[in-house]
Amino acid sequence: MKVGLALAGGGVKGASHIGVIKALQENGIEVDYVGGTSIGSIVASLFAMGYTTEEMLKLFKYFSKTIMKADPKYYWTNVKTTKNFMGYGVLSGENIEIAINECAELKGFKKVDDIKMLIVMPTVDIKNSRKYVFTN
Repeated sequence: MKVGLALAGGGVKGASHIGVIKALQENGIEVDYVGGTSIGSIVASLFAMGYTTEEMLKLFKYFSKTIMKADPKYYWTNVKTTKNFMGYGVLSGENIEIAINECAELKGFKKVDDIKMLIVMPTVDIKNSRKYVFTN
């Protein structure tokens, strides 16, 4: 039997996914493929790259101190604060991409195709409402 793990979005609450992964591992349940959206895709990527739950927690703590608190350059400046807010993220996608690429390099990955575990990341282009699914 194959086991897939789907991880949701939800900002900093995504750190709870690390606990789910740890519980699965402690109970001998091996995950064959993983998917996620928003923060879930970040945790899914780290997991698929072979980061341990302890390493992922350290990364979350580091990024919460640097990106979320100390350095305003990581924030989008055009986020709407009205009730018409369209769901734009608070963090720049470019900076998240840089962080994920650095994490990949630390594990010896040069491209997503090098990652052995299947990763699935559904996305939506908010400008034209088109759905896209990224995989390795």
